[in-house]
Amino acid sequence: MHCSGLGLEANNENAAEIGLALKRFEIRKLQSYIRIMEQMGNKLSITNLGMLPCGFSGEILVCDNEGISRWTL
Repeated sequence: MHCSGLGLEANNENAAEIGLALKRFEIRKLQSYIRIMEQMGNKLSITNLGMLPCGFSGEILVCDNEGISRWTL
């Protein structure tokens, strides 16, 4: 991950602590994604996914690496 930092110098010990904290954060995030996928079950199967019907209007949720956003079509 790119981080421009706060302009402060970090020593090896601080850098290791920060790295460990980031690693723990990423692991918790992945565990959360895994729980969501387990709850969704076969709804995430490629055969159950498809294009929206022509003329669809309503709300959709978009899930990507930036989060979850709600769109109204």
